[in-house]
Amino acid sequence: MYKINLYPERAERMRAARRRVATTAGLTGLLAIETIFAGALLASGLLLGERVGALRASARESAQAVQNAGGSPGMERASQLLRIRSARTLWSPKLSALSECTGPDLHLEEIHAQKGAGEQPDRFEVSGTLSSSSSEVESVSRFLDRLRDEPRIGGSFSRITLATIEADDRFHVICSTEGGGQ
Repeated sequence: MYKINLYPERAERMRAARRRVATTAGLTGLLAIETIFAGALLASGLLLGERVGALRASARESAQAVQNAGGSPGMERASQLLRIRSARTLWSPKLSALSECTGPDLHLEEIHAQKGAGEQPDRFEVSGTLSSSSSEVESVSRFLDRLRDEPRIGGSFSRITLATIEADDRFHVICSTEGGGQ
């Protein structure tokens, strides 16, 4: 016996409905997997933050223990490493602060950071140009004030001075510890 489909459009609608249900189920499954991954990333980020905090606290405690141990012969190397670590200059926060202090009327062209060696102090030099619409002295003065007020720069460099303003609207600023600069 042969089956004859007397309602072909009904069968086509049923197939289309099944395809829609399958597509919806597949997309819902993908969304669920994506949500699970996002939750896992959030949880791992929180756990990583806690771990970093614990490691920093442990490093502070270890540094304190080394300082308290004082004259122990085994702690001499650790004490030396702590002195080296505390004497280092972290330039990234200073560069970030520099970008925040730079106004729209200034265009920085050259940045030179130099770690002091021996008697030479740390030094940070910035050169740039002024936009044509701004007053030279006022713009550079505001820039110097922002640098001095910024704790990441002003806290590290006791001398923040204007070296020159040239005729072509170029300026040169020097940040240094006491004894540095010009």
